[in-house]
Amino acid sequence: MEILSIREFIGHMLWVALQGYSWLLFGYILAGWFVRNRYAGWYVFLQEMCEPPLSFVRRITQNRLVVGGLDLSPILLFFGIQLLSRAIGAVFLG
Repeated sequence: MEILSIREFIGHMLWVALQGYSWLLFGYILAGWFVRNRYAGWYVFLQEMCEPPLSFVRRITQNRLVVGGLDLSPILLFFGIQLLSRAIGAVFLG
């Protein structure tokens, strides 16, 4: 069994958290298309977890990512998460 250094452990935990969040975001996007009951507990949880970063992206881009009624801000957020994951991998995990 390999012993991780503190730096590698922190990097791995950050990477896992970002990947988990991207799965939550993916679930929120899919649920937004198919869920009829927007007050279900699990949907409210996803909304509370995903809406603050999405509204931050919308505020920064000044809603210019809405094309034909389709909100493209989740794509930009996914891109940012992946860039951050790669940066964490390069810095912490070498």
